[in-house]
Amino acid sequence: MLLLQRQQLGDRPYNAGAHFSLLTWNVWSKHDVQVVHRINAIGDVIAEQGYPDFLCFQEMTPLIYMLMSQADWWGQYAASPLPDPEEFGYFTSLLYRTATVMPTDLVHHKVFPTTEMQRNVQMLGVMVGGTAVRIANSHLTSPNPRGDKHSWQRRQECKQGFRWLGACEGFKWLQACEERNILWAGDMNWLQQDGQVPLPNAWCDPWMVLRPTEAGFTYDGRDNPMLGNNSYRSRLDRIFCKLKDWRPASIQRVGMTALPGVAYEKPTCNGPVTLPVLPSDHFGVLVRLARVKPASSRTHDQLLSIKCG
Repeated sequence: MLLLQRQQLGDRPYNAGAHFSLLTWNVWSKHDVQVVHRINAIGDVIAEQGYPDFLCFQEMTPLIYMLMSQADWWGQYAASPLPDPEEFGYFTSLLYRTATVMPTDLVHHKVFPTTEMQRNVQMLGVMVGGTAVRIANSHLTSPNPRGDKHSWQRRQECKQGFRWLGACEGFKWLQACEERNILWAGDMNWLQQDGQVPLPNAWCDPWMVLRPTEAGFTYDGRDNPMLGNNSYRSRLDRIFCKLKDWRPASIQRVGMTALPGVAYEKPTCNGPVTLPVLPSDHFGVLVRLARVKPASSRTHDQLLSIKCG
């Protein structure tokens, strides 16, 4: 268990507004691909998007964590601390904006029992907008490009994550679990061959709610020129929601523009090729949520139209 700084509700104002937002992003652990420029660009996106209330990062490394912690935007957030040195490699980091979010419990890491890669669910209970919300961050088992795609492991991890979140494990402060609001975000590494995500009742995928006709690829060999001669495309990165007091209002990909004047050399069988640089090999996903009006103020048609809330 890791503890983010706890404060009393009276210590400072917190977000009692009608919206909050979450950004999930696999930041790419490769240090040899213009890592300083890339991490600076991720910070620029965070600022351009109005400093989302929650940041869920995957493929964090000690170096990337350090680079982020030195940026101006970092001061607006509280972050889960670096893991123990023996766990170093890459890991997930969960951040919340201190001006709008109040932590109410510990950050928990629960390791999937079937994982061979130490993959886990990172969870935090908070108050945002005057409501209790749980935020979870994961990087599910990665497929082997030249071997086992590990579909079975990901499906088991996904089911286990939903069980943990649905049972409120690690959240003893939560009195009415079934009434609460939960967001689980991250690089789910979900492939087409994995089949449908095993979403439990009352859960939704906001991309499918708001943009069901758009593919929404977050790893895209066609639209991300940094990947070079790569035709692979998939919506690896996802956000799942179970909401009572909120609803998905908008969702978009971010980090889709090449950095001006920045390039790198990628080795190929025909020699190195010079390619543009984007913030990551993945696009980020930003979801914004809006408060659901009290039932007494909603019309019958509005009640029928509410999705995932």
